[in-house]
Amino acid sequence: MLVSGILSRLSSFLLLGLVTLPKSSYTSSSNGQSEQNLKELKHFELEPPFIGAGFRLLDWDYHGSTVIDVFNKIKLTPEFSSRSGSIWSKKPLLAPSFIIDIDFKIKGEGTVVYGDGMAFWLTGDKLPLGHVLGAMAPWDGLGILIDTYDNLSSGRILPNVYALLNDGTMNYEKDKEGQGLIIDQCEMDVRNKQWNTRARITYVKDRFLKLQFNHEGWDNWVDCFTIEKLKLPKAKYIGFTAETGDVADEHEIHRVITTAVLNPDLHFNLPTEHGTSLFPDSFFDTNISSPSTLAIFLSISLVIFVGWYGFKIVTKVDTKRF
Repeated sequence: MLVSGILSRLSSFLLLGLVTLPKSSYTSSSNGQSEQNLKELKHFELEPPFIGAGFRLLDWDYHGSTVIDVFNKIKLTPEFSSRSGSIWSKKPLLAPSFIIDIDFKIKGEGTVVYGDGMAFWLTGDKLPLGHVLGAMAPWDGLGILIDTYDNLSSGRILPNVYALLNDGTMNYEKDKEGQGLIIDQCEMDVRNKQWNTRARITYVKDRFLKLQFNHEGWDNWVDCFTIEKLKLPKAKYIGFTAETGDVADEHEIHRVITTAVLNPDLHFNLPTEHGTSLFPDSFFDTNISSPSTLAIFLSISLVIFVGWYGFKIVTKVDTKRF
């Protein structure tokens, strides 16, 4: 009886461990094959130390007020007025579907007015410095602008995040903050946070682009917007820009990780037929845990072995009684 009780408790403990295995860093499908569909793209990453062989930035070009703090961050603008800086991938991103994680920080001493903001870009060409939060218009592709200055004096809540789509022919009117190019937007409090803010751009070719932010720490992701049936240039340069005007903030990039999604339908459990409705939130859930096949096999094998060994002990004890 004692042995049977121990075996029962041990089996329960092992089974509990089986269903509470650690979560993977990004798992959306429940079939255990999600991580096999992801491939990190080293040429489109920025991680400290930022300087590689030859004491230079290997896969990125930077301009304007950008300063590389080798072991800490890339500062696009200091907290001084009338500055603009940028950093662009040297090669275009050719992956049809991808995820880009961006750790960044916007901070400053201003409490009433500050600015102007920073932007993430996915465009057919690298953009020179200009008046669109550090980039020149027009552009072919998508700009995601984090605007921290109200040019319209509308009293709106800041910061505001805009998605601006351009086919390379339309100009950007700064005083109107790109109205006419905006295809989606949200409000997101990402300024003067105690920790770095993370943005996640998830794109599946011709299906959708989803923008999320983690600005409250831990693993608390907040949806900004999802744009369906978005078409981007086949070859996309990744860019990060920032600008200050009469007022200023410091705009920093701390880390960029770019991952190709090799099989989006499997990774996100997408329907095989293209639909017109918005995809359910569960397709993009970053908190779903998926125990690895190896962990499941080892746990079940251990339970079977303990049961078999315990059976032998019980049989031996019963034999000695007679």
